[in-house]
Amino acid sequence: MTQIVGLEQGGGPRDGLWDEIVHESPLKEFVDATLNRTLLHACRKGKQLWLEFSKPQEVQSDSGCTYNASKEVDTCLMVHFGMTGSFVIRGHPSQTYKAFKIHDHEWPPRFCKFEMSFSNGEKLAYCDPRRIGRVYVLKSNDPLSKPPLINLAQDALSLSNLEQFASALCSVRTDVKTLLLNQEKLISGIGNWLADEILYQCRVHPKTKCTDLTMEKCYEIGNKIRILSNTACECIRQGREFPADWLFHFRWAKLHSDSGRDEGTHDGGERASSSPKRKATDAYGNAIQFESVGGRTSAIVLALQQKPQSSTTHKQIKSGKKSLTCDNASAVENAHPVTSKYFSEPMESLNELAKYKHVEDLKAPARNVKRIRSQTAASNEAKRQRK
Repeated sequence: MTQIVGLEQGGGPRDGLWDEIVHESPLKEFVDATLNRTLLHACRKGKQLWLEFSKPQEVQSDSGCTYNASKEVDTCLMVHFGMTGSFVIRGHPSQTYKAFKIHDHEWPPRFCKFEMSFSNGEKLAYCDPRRIGRVYVLKSNDPLSKPPLINLAQDALSLSNLEQFASALCSVRTDVKTLLLNQEKLISGIGNWLADEILYQCRVHPKTKCTDLTMEKCYEIGNKIRILSNTACECIRQGREFPADWLFHFRWAKLHSDSGRDEGTHDGGERASSSPKRKATDAYGNAIQFESVGGRTSAIVLALQQKPQSSTTHKQIKSGKKSLTCDNASAVENAHPVTSKYFSEPMESLNELAKYKHVEDLKAPARNVKRIRSQTAASNEAKRQRK
């Protein structure tokens, strides 16, 4: 590498500045780890990419350029794209993304966090409009033995033993999508849209507990991980669109109700589409619903992905000396009005059960309900007056 520019370029709002959010290493360390070194390999495991550089041994070439003749890995530049990071090579078409746009019509491209120039005339830029990606130097000749790589689970593209994968999957007590997104538990390299695609094609609701899956279904999920991952990479390599019936093409129709933006269209904080909200459907006209699973927005086709039945849980609502136990503890906060054989009118919420001092109060005949509520209201009013 003959030149490195670490300050932001491209005319963005931080043009000419060192982005301390994206860059986790100091500027001097970043330059020392890359300048006048030979780029030996570009590697990846899971979502983590890294560039391996040689030792800084300078050699004068016939053209007057200096380069490193050593082929031994000395240091690595770790790169995690986040949601909107990307590499751009000057003179080569950039990838087309659903989530953001690369401004490569001019060089350096907008939101360029660093630019590398090589002795063969090629230029490489890293762009990240939303600053979610991370770049830092790892001083090691064996990065796979160091964090974060050593902590990653097997890569999705290298999944081979489906029986072992299925056995491990069905033994984990968590939501299946949450597990797929966990890069260190069972598999690495699966992001939000790919997890949704896998579960959609397997007809599995993302909130299904892994322990509720059959061994056959776990095997199918593993097989889909292998097929879809390889298909996606091959389509990108050949510059082709993903298969037309993939959920991927339709999941981006969701608009954020709070900002009016499309879930997958943004450009470094610039306002994206202002088109009216439209109903999202898959390739066959089935409605797509969106809800948060594993901390991420999930696209779900309930017509095909049956929602799992809530497992019966027990949660005690402490109330004085005694407590009551209710099923489906998740419904305590936001339950629909419920009825009881002990009450002539519906309760507004299960929270109301906690108002009573004793479980026996719940067994009072209907004629005592108004009296109990009246006493509670009078007690609350007396407290307010004393304050």
